[in-house]
Amino acid sequence: MTSLEEPLDPAAFTTLEQAFVGYIQSEYIHGPGEASAPFIRNKFSHTLALLFLRSYPEQWTNFFPTIYSLLRPSISGSNLSAGTPPINGHVSLLFLRLLIELSGEVHDSILKGARNWAEDRQARDSIIRQKIRQDESENMNSAVLTIISEAEERLVKHRQEAAATGDSQARARERAGLEEVVESGMKAFAGYCQWIDINLTINQHTVPLIFRLLADPSSPIRQATAHALLKIVQRGLKESSDKLQLIRVLSLGEVLDALERKSREGRKTGNGVQADEDEEHFRESLGKLACGLGKELVDLIAEPALSPEGREMAEQLLMQLFPTAIQFLADEYDDTSSTILPLFTIVFSSYKKAKKADPQFHLTDAKRQVVTSTLEVIVQKMKWDKDIGDDEDDFEDMDEDDKGAFEKMRVDLRNLMDSILNVDEQLVTNAVRALAVASLSAYGAARASGADPAGGLPWQDAELAVYLVYVYGELKPKGKVNAEQQRKKDAKLQGVELSSTPHDELILALVQSGISSYPHVAVRAQFFESVGRYVDFFKDRKECIIPVLEALVDQRGMHQPKKSRRGRVYYIFYRFIKQVQKELPQDILLSILNSIRDLLELEIELPPPDSDANSSAGSSPTPDQDGNAILEEAITASSIFDSQLYLFETTGSLISTMSSLGEDEQFNLLQVFIPPSISCFCP
Repeated sequence: MTSLEEPLDPAAFTTLEQAFVGYIQSEYIHGPGEASAPFIRNKFSHTLALLFLRSYPEQWTNFFPTIYSLLRPSISGSNLSAGTPPINGHVSLLFLRLLIELSGEVHDSILKGARNWAEDRQARDSIIRQKIRQDESENMNSAVLTIISEAEERLVKHRQEAAATGDSQARARERAGLEEVVESGMKAFAGYCQWIDINLTINQHTVPLIFRLLADPSSPIRQATAHALLKIVQRGLKESSDKLQLIRVLSLGEVLDALERKSREGRKTGNGVQADEDEEHFRESLGKLACGLGKELVDLIAEPALSPEGREMAEQLLMQLFPTAIQFLADEYDDTSSTILPLFTIVFSSYKKAKKADPQFHLTDAKRQVVTSTLEVIVQKMKWDKDIGDDEDDFEDMDEDDKGAFEKMRVDLRNLMDSILNVDEQLVTNAVRALAVASLSAYGAARASGADPAGGLPWQDAELAVYLVYVYGELKPKGKVNAEQQRKKDAKLQGVELSSTPHDELILALVQSGISSYPHVAVRAQFFESVGRYVDFFKDRKECIIPVLEALVDQRGMHQPKKSRRGRVYYIFYRFIKQVQKELPQDILLSILNSIRDLLELEIELPPPDSDANSSAGSSPTPDQDGNAILEEAITASSIFDSQLYLFETTGSLISTMSSLGEDEQFNLLQVFIPPSISCFCP
């Protein structure tokens, strides 16, 4: 069934229809419903969906009535809410999964965008949606809501009985089955709520049900319900006023505020690892819902067809949402924070446009408070997790994926900070400078007293302060940076001394604070990145060169015990010397060379002969093959030797800078430093 647009042969269709219905009756009505083989159950629902797409509506005209009759054989699909016995749980799950598959095939933009576009397939999807919308949407929606309602009612009763008389394995298994039915029901509801009549999905019966399920003890049910609400909010409506009315009816701002506080407090109670993970997943769903709601409100505010009163109402709803959105942004888990980032990016982009239209009065007091509160959260979120211990080994032993995730989050936060910069540059620069100066000054003062090597400053705060110095230099728009650089060049040519810029003062405070001696590798590494990034500063403030060079060449930098860290410092040292070598006093050049002399001995690392990279499974390489593999890996793999090349080049540059020496003397001096680099080849 790969060509879904072509109709089936009538005889083949009849055979398939009878086989599928017969299997449903035998396995899902009279059997276990593939309970022990979920993968078969999923594959069967997908295959049934493909058959439906191939045969509906021309051939399988009674598809939905047939399914309704199997849900509860004693009553019809149009009156599922009446009478007993209860609906069949196995058939219900099959029906709900079938709807999820169908919605994904005919409407989901992500799935449709992932496959090759075909005009025939697009036409088929449109016909199926239209046919279901016209003839089956009411019965289909009624069936889904009845399944959810009955399962929820039985679920509540099960929980009450378990609380009163104790739980049992059989009761827990049945309860899990009911939770799966409710969850699948909300997923099915979320799948079709965007393309059937909105009066069927949002009414006096569905809204109370949805909000009850948002407070259900089961996290998967709450997540599915939040996703369904997101789909409802995002559905397209012809009139912008109708979308605004929908948002007002749902009162999602108030609901999200209450759920955010409840889920945050629930996570603090500490009901176990699984409970904490479930709560966090739910908060991610709430964050996505808040983001979706906020983006819809931003679009409404920018909609020309919306009345001034409607625009004012949309702005009020958006302002009411911001405190909740900021709480999600400030969440200790980055996955939750990431869900709300797109909203703030879009909001600050709209503020930027308003600034161009009205530079003086584009920010109201309320909007300025939003910008300020968001910036405060951004800066704090840029800090390493406080749960990482003070021991350097704890940081070094962190999972690389965790480090990568944090660095990515920092980049996203930097981008958001840039968005605020375009709205209020002074607010951002003042906040960043104030925090950095406060931390550096506190460390410098405490260090001067000699009481504590860390100056009483947690390493996370110290690293953040140094990182903000690094960030500050990139905060100004590119045009202003280029203009400032040109101004410095012109002043130098004219012999005019310029006053220090705020960033110059920050770098000066960074060096003078002595934070390069902070007893944590993350702080020192960030210090070296900062001074290596802004070397031009040291051409004007020559008195700061020596302290930086001392940090680079001693145990804080190139002589630190961790080989993996030394390689990066080799490069920064090379870059620093290259930029300031004309400013270096002649009397310290030889001291610099002597301080790195022991580092010039080649550090060549060969992989062991029995490593996995040098042998294939099930075979023993010959000596020649083994040797070639070792050499190949040694050449292609990154190693400390690659970084040592920067030291060799720096050594040559320093010797060539010694103007007091003649060529012969420079050559003799070079020979003094050559032996360490080739000693490994000598007997």
